[in-house]
Amino acid sequence: MFTNYPNFADVRNVLIVWFVVFWICLFIPLLLGFGPAGVIAGSIAAGFQSAAYGAFTPAGGLFAVLTSVGMLGIASPPAVITAVVVASVAGGLTWSIVAPA
Repeated sequence: MFTNYPNFADVRNVLIVWFVVFWICLFIPLLLGFGPAGVIAGSIAAGFQSAAYGAFTPAGGLFAVLTSVGMLGIASPPAVITAVVVASVAGGLTWSIVAPA
């Protein structure tokens, strides 16, 4: 009935992929320039804001959400939910590649 147990190395590799992708997703807003005090001067986010929005940033838009995520830090619910979903998809794809048939 249970002839194909998962290999420990396969499970380990999937977990490593999941954790790496999870943490990368959490730090992407900071790397783009959405910091704890708002948009970081001279960053990619600041350049995009000045080019696309000027002095007006619409509430509820992606830029506003990313600013909120940056100000709340990595514990922001949208950031955590997005990171979990993306990491789970990456883990699932990894499992489909390394799992025994």
